[in-house]
Amino acid sequence: MHVLLIDDHALFRRGLRLMLRELFAEAEVSEAESCAAAMEFQTTPFDLIFLDLNMPGLHGDQGLHVVKSAFPQSPVIIV
Repeated sequence: MHVLLIDDHALFRRGLRLMLRELFAEAEVSEAESCAAAMEFQTTPFDLIFLDLNMPGLHGDQGLHVVKSAFPQSPVIIV
């Protein structure tokens, strides 16, 4: 399983990454501190994306639209 965490809080990303790895030992977790930073992974297929909707720059539906456009095959969970 390959997961992308998009959240501006590093502590939250680290905690979620540790929890995912505890639950799914084979999980590969990538992190981005913003939607813009997540674009560096655009060619990588993800099985799941966790997205914070309240981040600097893009808010709410804007961030979701950007992520779904960049990763159309990946399900997105809003955190």
